[in-house]
Amino acid sequence: MASAKKNADINLLDLFYYLLSKWVWFLISVIVFCGIFWYRSAKSPLIYSSSVSVMIKDPSQTSMVDLDQSLPSYLRNFNVTNELLQFKSRKLLENAVRRTNANVSYTVPIRFRRIELYNNAPCTVNFLDSVASPATFTLRCKDDKQVFLSNFQGSDDGKVYTASFHDIVQTPIGNIVVQPNTNFNPSWYGVDILVSKQHINSSVGFYQGNISIDPQRQSTVMVVSARDYSSRRASDLLHALVEAYNEEAINDKNQISINTAAFIDERIQIIG
Repeated sequence: MASAKKNADINLLDLFYYLLSKWVWFLISVIVFCGIFWYRSAKSPLIYSSSVSVMIKDPSQTSMVDLDQSLPSYLRNFNVTNELLQFKSRKLLENAVRRTNANVSYTVPIRFRRIELYNNAPCTVNFLDSVASPATFTLRCKDDKQVFLSNFQGSDDGKVYTASFHDIVQTPIGNIVVQPNTNFNPSWYGVDILVSKQHINSSVGFYQGNISIDPQRQSTVMVVSARDYSSRRASDLLHALVEAYNEEAINDKNQISINTAAFIDERIQIIG
C-alpha cells in the first residue's frame, strides 16, 4: 500500500512538471482567448437605454362616469394592464417609428464597431418610393453640393451615382432625395456613411422586443423604457410614442362621448 501511494505521488509530480514545461502554450491560449473576447466585444454595437414616466388618468374619476352609474360597463371599466399592452401595440409603435424615421439608419465605422449617427448625420435621405425589402447603400459627401451613392444592396453593376442636394435621383432601390442637415460641414467630405432603411414592420418588431414597461405599484404611473443603438433616437421614439398614445386616448374619449350621448338619447326615448 505504501509503495502504491509513493508511485501515485511520483506520477502526479511528474505530471505537474510536464504541464509546467508547456507553460508557453498555456500562456498563448490565454492570450488568444482574451484577444478573441476583446475583439468580439469591440465589434459589438453600443446599446443605449432611455425611459420616460407616464401617468395614466383613470377615467372613473371624471364627472362623465359619475353622471350615471347605469352606463354600460365598457364605458366605466379601467384596466392599467390594457394601457400597458396599448403602449406596445403595433399601431402606436408604427406611428412613433414613422414620426421619428427610426427605420432609417446612418452608421459610420469607428475603430472596430459601427456607430449610429441618427440626427447627427450630415445628410438626410428621403425615400420617395416604398421599400418592400431592406435597402442599404453607401453615401459619401463629395462637396457642399453633391454626394456619391454606391454599393446598393441587390445591385451588381457597381455603378456610382452622383446626386446633387435636393434633386431626385433614380437608383436601384427607387427614387431618393438627399438633403444636407444643419451640422453638415467639410469634415464629412470623403467619409463613407452606410445608409440602411428597414421595412416598417421589421422596425416595429424590433422595438416591440426592446421596449419594457414597469408599472409602479399602487399608482397609475408607469415607466416606459426603450433600448436602441442611439440614445437620442430611443428618447425621441418614446416621446413620439407618448404623443401617439395621447392622441389615441383623445380619439377614444371623443368616441366614448359620442357613444354616451347615443346611449342617453336611447334611454330618454325609451323613458319617453
